[in-house]
Amino acid sequence: MSIDFKRAREETLQYHKAYYSRFKLFERDSWLENPDQPLMRLLDYLEGKIKILDLGCGVGRNAIPMAQALQRSNKTATITCVDVLAESIDLLKEYARTYQVKNIIEPVLADNDQFYIKPNKYDLIAAISTLEHCQGKNQVAKLMAAIADGTKSGGFVRIEMTTNRRVTDTTTNQPVPTFVETPLDVEEVQAMLQAQDTFAGWNVISLTVDPYEEELAKDDRTVHWCSTQINFTAQKP
Repeated sequence: MSIDFKRAREETLQYHKAYYSRFKLFERDSWLENPDQPLMRLLDYLEGKIKILDLGCGVGRNAIPMAQALQRSNKTATITCVDVLAESIDLLKEYARTYQVKNIIEPVLADNDQFYIKPNKYDLIAAISTLEHCQGKNQVAKLMAAIADGTKSGGFVRIEMTTNRRVTDTTTNQPVPTFVETPLDVEEVQAMLQAQDTFAGWNVISLTVDPYEEELAKDDRTVHWCSTQINFTAQKP
């Protein structure tokens, strides 16, 4: 299947720009209201000078609460936050000041595809709803391998990916064209997670496949979004 990457990337950027202008961090009834709870629970196992990488960080839905939790626990930490959207990074900096965690947050404006992950550097790497925005399946696999290499022994990864995306018009019930940089199905993602150069041999804490749906505005109409979310948490031996 031929994918128009440029168009898909533009749709991704426009969606997030619109969403972040409409909803603030922690705003009720938005997906910015709460962080990813399995990710937050992993913080309890981190000690020493903690280094965390948050790929596709957005405005800090996960990074800001992680920084707050680490600060409350008097843990020394740096959270490197990577996002391709300049508006996201600007808002992340603003929220880091507002919630007084600027000393923990390290914002980086970069595309995940080009960001260099230093081997054996991070105690925790999070990639929440971001790997599907790489430029092609090979790039997804390459980034997964880099995530695996970048995690310290005993460190953790937390990955969530959207698969099997379907969008319909709520009025007509007709399919709505939608674009994602790398559309994958559940079986493809599971195979990639179990590959020898990614997470084979790791201690898999959880691997779940969960339905997800929401109604949202798209092109001056309301649409119904359905997808399947793959949630993966593992510890490096």
